[in-house]
Amino acid sequence: MSGDRFIFLPAVSLAILAASCCAAQAQAPAYCAPGGQVEYPLDDSLRAQAHRIRDAARLVSFSEAPAIPGDLPPDELAADELAAARQLQDDMLKWQQQDRAAAQQRAQALVAELDAMPATRRDALLLTAIDAVSTGENALQQIVLLTQPDLIRLYQQALQRNGLQAQADLISEGIAVFGTVDSPYDRYPMLVDDATGQVRDTRIDAALRDLNDRWNGIADKIPATAMQILRSDAAETERMLQGVSKDRMLRYLAISMRICADDWRADPQEAPTGDAGQIRRDLAMLSAFSIRAGNGGVGYYLLESEAGADLPELVQAFKRNDMSRHGSEFGAVLAQFGEPYPHDLAARQDQVEAMTFDLPRALGQLDQYIWDNEIKAAIERLAMTGDVMPDLEQAAPD
Repeated sequence: MSGDRFIFLPAVSLAILAASCCAAQAQAPAYCAPGGQVEYPLDDSLRAQAHRIRDAARLVSFSEAPAIPGDLPPDELAADELAAARQLQDDMLKWQQQDRAAAQQRAQALVAELDAMPATRRDALLLTAIDAVSTGENALQQIVLLTQPDLIRLYQQALQRNGLQAQADLISEGIAVFGTVDSPYDRYPMLVDDATGQVRDTRIDAALRDLNDRWNGIADKIPATAMQILRSDAAETERMLQGVSKDRMLRYLAISMRICADDWRADPQEAPTGDAGQIRRDLAMLSAFSIRAGNGGVGYYLLESEAGADLPELVQAFKRNDMSRHGSEFGAVLAQFGEPYPHDLAARQDQVEAMTFDLPRALGQLDQYIWDNEIKAAIERLAMTGDVMPDLEQAAPD
């Protein structure tokens, strides 16, 4: 049952939020203040579609290649093993020849599909595909050496259309390293010796490494631009959001608002005031509880996380938002700590040690309320009332 508590989000969304969390230690995100809005990261949905483009743009389909056994020096192979290894080499060569034709057909079909798309969707997908393929130590090489020529052209055109000329130029520089060789199929053997797997031309290798370092310094603008393109088109934004379930979007909202609660706890003067501020505070309290308790139970929320300092305000948020049963049962736990409530984590832990009340049992019974329908409904209602996350209007039903 403990697995049910966890609130899952895609890795890309968690990475975005992790960065936001670190930034929040200095200043709360803009959406924490009245008038600010949380936008669902469309790169989650966009990236899933862009991966198909990235895969279709590759020179070869590695998933379909013959299996290659562990390398052994020829003099350590028995006669039958050597014959099998030679047969494998023949099979691999035939597969490469067949796959080259198939890969070119896939690329042609993909180009036709992209040409038929609305411009906003096409460019957002192309930029996201570039970001998906060009990652890691050899990011630029993935484009220059392992991507179909027609798709390289489309990648560069999308970059140029959207103010990313420097990135497009780096791709051109990467291609120019190979002189007049136009085909990626012919570029790779110039760099790497197929027989040994070793770098054949150190000059080309050094030039590509330098270009790759420059690419990594400016590549982060590509996914950000893809999001701007998509958000500029209301129809495309709505179409993308309709593929996201409401529950998934609410979970993202809860993680976002938990950052606000953490910031206000560290600096109470940053907390918003007034009616609009109270809506966001309640939303943040319910969100922080859902996330912290969702990752370890109510006991974790109260006694192992700083968020437990907010228990008095959480109880009030329950009561203000028509969750009297939640408010009553959590209020009973709050009463066990007496006045003043220990906001310091160590002080709460020390006080529990001295309790005769069976707190662990009481907290275990409260686990039933983690991300229950009433809390989800309250988070949605507060988000819509406070205009915190308009994207919820386009979310798909659960």
